Amino acid sequence: MSKLGHEMVRYADDMVILCPSTQAAETVLQTLREWSAQAGLALHPEKTRIVDMGQPGAHFDFLGSRFWRGKTSGRI
Repeated sequence: MSKLGHEMVRYADDMVILCPSTQAAETVLQTLREWSAQAGLALHPEKTRIVDMGQPGAHFDFLGSRFWRGKTSGRI
């Protein structure tokens, strides 16, 4: 994990960024949008979202797999 508390997993043009708070996620998302625009790229509007993994039933799909927080371990 980086000094900022964010971690990025990237495969081809897909990525998941894990952040310690919604505020941090919003900041990272804005930074990523700006960085992408400078590179002539755009984030997919239907696939790009912030998910609060602390909420019951919260999940995200990545590369054909669904991820959620384990009920007993608390790990994703």
